[in-house]
Amino acid sequence: SSGINAEYGGMLEDLTGGGSQKYLAHQLALLYQSLTALPTALNDHRTKTEELFHLVKAELEQYSILSVDTVGTLIEFLNSLRKYTLETVADNSTTQLFTDAIKC
Repeated sequence: SSGINAEYGGMLEDLTGGGSQKYLAHQLALLYQSLTALPTALNDHRTKTEELFHLVKAELEQYSILSVDTVGTLIEFLNSLRKYTLETVADNSTTQLFTDAIKC
């Protein structure tokens, strides 16, 4: 559970300039692993995480930096995942996973 909070916060920091983009593919892989432990209601987000992993990995391998469009897509996805989890998942223990991320 703390893995999701750590990856979410770390990814936002890396995307917005406070960190390094070179670890984003790894962070997406960890986020994906964390999502597999959550309810099946998040299957679409798992699928999107996997798609973004391949996109990020390819861009970083080719250009060593992400395009503005990809950064925007990742930020939008992370915010969507947080919003969906907070608004839809009724299990308080699952919702708690994202509490720290809201404070960022």
